[in-house]
Amino acid sequence: MSSLICECGKQKASTQKKICDDCRVARKKEKSKLDARKYRAMHGSVVKRGPLCSRCKGEKEHQDRGYCNACERAIWRERDKPDCIQCGKIKENPRDSYCRDCKNARSKVKSLMEERRFKNEDGRKRTCSNCGREKEETYLNESYCRNCKLFKKKLLRPYRTKEQKLKDAVRGLTASKIKQGVLIKQPCEVCNTIINIQAHHDDYMKPLVVRWLCRKHHQEHHRNNPN
Repeated sequence: MSSLICECGKQKASTQKKICDDCRVARKKEKSKLDARKYRAMHGSVVKRGPLCSRCKGEKEHQDRGYCNACERAIWRERDKPDCIQCGKIKENPRDSYCRDCKNARSKVKSLMEERRFKNEDGRKRTCSNCGREKEETYLNESYCRNCKLFKKKLLRPYRTKEQKLKDAVRGLTASKIKQGVLIKQPCEVCNTIINIQAHHDDYMKPLVVRWLCRKHHQEHHRNNPN
């Protein structure tokens, strides 16, 4: 039986383990690095990068990186500085190399070079992104016109059963009859209050036959009678 002490001097989880957890993690990391080197030596780098550094345009030591070693060290030193390396203003995030405005400008330039879509400076387009028609005046800040937005909302609407649709229709009919004065709200059947009175249907096939309950006793009734 092996001892509880690992080769490194730390205690193992059990005597059946050959090494401790820290040594296992370290060996796994070493194996991953070795496998990555073998793969790059056999198949080349997965990332398609050029032979020159992206900053100083000199030859890089490692082809799978974006910068040479000197530029990488310089970038890490510049990240701890409080001012932006491009405009000199105080950065919002001290861990970044650029301030927020410079980052946005660089991303715009990158989007233009890659022919990607970015938001216009004058705001959104006056035409719908889906059908291309001109948007209504109230939908200028939206991506779609009124019809496309309603159609999209209808597609993303959760599925409702026939019973749920019937209940929604009956509740809408009841609300309209209350507005018309056909149904008049009465005090609560339980506590006789006239605050927050709601209509309760025992049978949804009879939309005008309702019981008047306050919000508290309406919820209590549904908790006691979930079906």
